[in-house]
Amino acid sequence: MCNAWKSDRTIASVVLNQDLGKFVASVMGWSSVRVAQDDLVWKPPSSDDDAEPKQRIDTVGFHQDSAYISAQFVPYDNNSVTVWMALDPADEETGCLEYAVGSHLWRPFLHNTPINKTTPDIVLNRSPDTDTKQDASQNNKDEGISSFHSSDETSYRDGIFHAAKKAGKMDSFVIQTAPAVEGQAIFHHQDTWHGSGPNQSLTRHRRALVAHYIRGDVKFRPNEPHCQG
Repeated sequence: MCNAWKSDRTIASVVLNQDLGKFVASVMGWSSVRVAQDDLVWKPPSSDDDAEPKQRIDTVGFHQDSAYISAQFVPYDNNSVTVWMALDPADEETGCLEYAVGSHLWRPFLHNTPINKTTPDIVLNRSPDTDTKQDASQNNKDEGISSFHSSDETSYRDGIFHAAKKAGKMDSFVIQTAPAVEGQAIFHHQDTWHGSGPNQSLTRHRRALVAHYIRGDVKFRPNEPHCQG
């Protein structure tokens, strides 16, 4: 569920909290901060029907938030940050966050972001002096970079292996799990590759509130459709 802060005052009291906003701005070195969107995420307990590998709705394919948040705004660099807040204890059994260590330094990739004349060059992974938008479209086509919802419990990491290969990091990158107790918050950079596996617990829920914040001075890319509410 996205933008729950608009309909629930409890959620709004967290997402719009001034102290949290000031802390985000301080961490990011911004003079001001705005809310891009929030997400309520729920991974319910597994059942006996989930014993065999299959398509599931509680896995999150490895991705960069910049493909969905940052790419909509100018300037692009350092324009967003994600704050992931645990509402239940999250561990490897319930599908906690997983990060590719150091991947915020890799160039962003296109995912399923539409290519057009205002798409930032860094998102297209191209040289603004030598490549055309058509070249960038071809370079990003069929790279195996998973979309946010397309993976299952056996393939949710597929995208990170393709991204690491393209970044020349296949032999050196490490995936690190990030367990969290209820009430803890995790900050990650817009370009950090991350995802999460299924909730394999038969009894425990895994819920979280996620807030995406943007620099106060960014603007929407002109003449483009946008998903922020």
